[in-house]
Amino acid sequence: MKRECLKCGHHNLEATGGEFESCPNCGAIYSKVEKAIRQQEANGGPVSRFQDSTQAQRPLPAKAAAPAPAPPANAAPTLQPPHTAKEAPFVEKLRSGTAYSTYRSVVRTLYFIGMAIPVLAVIGFLANWIVTRQAPGLLPSIGFTAVLLFIIVFVRMYRDISLMLCDASDASIKSAELLQQLLAEKRPD
Repeated sequence: MKRECLKCGHHNLEATGGEFESCPNCGAIYSKVEKAIRQQEANGGPVSRFQDSTQAQRPLPAKAAAPAPAPPANAAPTLQPPHTAKEAPFVEKLRSGTAYSTYRSVVRTLYFIGMAIPVLAVIGFLANWIVTRQAPGLLPSIGFTAVLLFIIVFVRMYRDISLMLCDASDASIKSAELLQQLLAEKRPD
């Protein structure tokens, strides 16, 4: 499906027609741009669209750029994404009381130690076999392999579960930060 972005004029030949599909050139969501243009037309305001793709490639001059319209009084508050500069004070304040980065470092270190145990055991097993020139029996070899596999699976599960918990706590911190932003925007001045 071919689709033209009404914001920048880019022709997207690989458009799927999805509701939240965005322009690969400028990132605008097609449905939101179309809705904004329909609102501008309904309000009798000027509608700005690019007429051809060559115009879309050129940036608008600074003096021609129109100021952004003020949001309507009944518009929902917009939240800043958590990776903006606004995030740093709140998230850093919450994280300062936790051992977030230390915990991730400890988990990473314990993972490498846990994975080193089977490697060292295999090296010791092979060294013993070479020095004594005696092949171990079938039952000890199977038992040894089973214990090593158990250690490897346990260490990986420990790491994954620990990091999931750590990421879940970080997500709750970011959710609290977004909630704080929402409440701050709704609070009358």
